[in-house]
Amino acid sequence: MILINPTLKRQKDVIIRLFYEGDFDGGFRETSALKQNHQNDPIMATLGEIVECYGKYRQFKVEECKQMLKGLMDRLSSQDDSNDDVRFLKGLVHDYSGLMNRSIGRVQEADLDFFYAKKSLEGLEGAEEEYGDVLNDSALTKIGTGLLKEAEDLLLEAVEVFRSIDSPRIAYPFANLCRVYMTSNDSEKAREYGLKAVEIFEKHHMFQDLSYVYRNLGRVLGQEGNYEESMKYHLKALDLRKQYGNTKEEAESYFYLCLTMIQFYKQHDMKFMDYYANLKDLAESDFATDFFVASILLIDALLKKNSSSLQEKFQSVDLFRKVLTLDYKNIEYRILAIYNLLELALLELKAFPDNEEIIKEIDSYFRELKTIAEEQTNKILEVNVVILEARLALVMKDLERALLLLTEAREGIDTGLP
Repeated sequence: MILINPTLKRQKDVIIRLFYEGDFDGGFRETSALKQNHQNDPIMATLGEIVECYGKYRQFKVEECKQMLKGLMDRLSSQDDSNDDVRFLKGLVHDYSGLMNRSIGRVQEADLDFFYAKKSLEGLEGAEEEYGDVLNDSALTKIGTGLLKEAEDLLLEAVEVFRSIDSPRIAYPFANLCRVYMTSNDSEKAREYGLKAVEIFEKHHMFQDLSYVYRNLGRVLGQEGNYEESMKYHLKALDLRKQYGNTKEEAESYFYLCLTMIQFYKQHDMKFMDYYANLKDLAESDFATDFFVASILLIDALLKKNSSSLQEKFQSVDLFRKVLTLDYKNIEYRILAIYNLLELALLELKAFPDNEEIIKEIDSYFRELKTIAEEQTNKILEVNVVILEARLALVMKDLERALLLLTEAREGIDTGLP
């Protein structure tokens, strides 16, 4: 095992915590002091630049962050990997680059970044927390693209890393395991890991991190049909995110508040209009990326689809399709778009039952949803796809097949759902 400079890690931890808690003035003061006071120590001065870059990422200043990361990577690439402190710095740069790339939907680049971060940090004594963080960050990318088994394996490895050093950061993989099991519709496990994370975050006053778990618990409760409790947790998440000034996470909370209200047919409530207006403002801001655009497109599409006007219903088709063409890759957004496009195509087929183009489109949607359901072992999606297949059989006047499919769906509900 190689031992990194403990001062290097302490300085990093102090500044990162300031940024994470929203104290950007304090964080940037510390990075400036670190660079100024260590002009003759290139390792410490470079650390100052790296954590400054993390601060820019937390402020969602994408272009500044990208330029800084490129310069740091170019400089560190020529330095000797046998120096443990250099390996530590390289690991941080690749991890933060992965976080930045993931936030703007560049999934392949993020995956590669996390691969190199793991390679740099693995085996560095004193950098176990950073290695665990990379495993956790890499798992989040896998979750976003629907690779739940790979994500679960990475998170369970991170749990063991944090457990081996008795670190409260074990709460992070617990929080993300909550998301894995929520995505695969295992509400019992999702709730178990979510509450474990809440307990640790509260005990150690890690309130910024609570917002993430609150969001996940809000989604779990929404899946279980508990509207009031779901909204309560999403509002808790929003309140914390407003305090800590992370615009992207604040927009995400507005998105889930809007989505939950639409799913429970509460979109005519005045509160919905407030949440929607805030989300729209963020989506139209100068710093908006495909994440913001995809979020508002989905909400607009769902509102039109749920309209009583047939014209507006079919206007939603273009919006759902736009979501699928964006660079922002998120499996939940993709499922929402494809599922709703399939429902609309079935409605159109009812009017034009012999249209081959519509039938081909429907087949392609079914294939993709079935593949996702299988890859995620998502029983609820699987059952919903069977129900839609039954609807297709009814449109095609195949009553015998429709009955068989509905019986299959009923059995899936009775025996197969968590």
